[in-house]
Amino acid sequence: MTRLADTSAGPPSPDAGPRLDIGPDDHLTYVMAKAEHLLERRLDAALARHGLTLRQFSALAHIGRTPGLSGADLARLLLTSPQAVNTLVQRMLSAGLIQRADGPQRQPRALTLSEAGLTALKAAAATATQTERAALSAIEPDDLRAVHRALQGLTAALGDG
Repeated sequence: MTRLADTSAGPPSPDAGPRLDIGPDDHLTYVMAKAEHLLERRLDAALARHGLTLRQFSALAHIGRTPGLSGADLARLLLTSPQAVNTLVQRMLSAGLIQRADGPQRQPRALTLSEAGLTALKAAAATATQTERAALSAIEPDDLRAVHRALQGLTAALGDG
């Protein structure tokens, strides 16, 4: 719904044109993105105690679950571009959290956890779980299960099921 904005906050500048009150919070996509962003910031802060970001923790978890992933596989799992994952992988290689196994020529190089990566993942897992649970405790358990089911249904309907 498009409506003229409430001008009680002050008049717009004369050359700004008409103001429209199209609220981003009226759109589920925006609200989901905003909630994800705030939760990611909270998890980043908590995981910093382990020297990790949420993105690094997620990458370690995927590699730990499926050793031998390629960078392209990891990019798909992290919902990001291969270029972004390449930067992430380079940083994690430099930090000694992962290893890249040499494979046959012209084959993607397999990513595996190093001992340091395994240790970091195990140490950070409880923090990530506790932080997420604390953040989501604002939602009643039945509502949380319903949201989870609804989002799984939406993902399946959009083609990732």
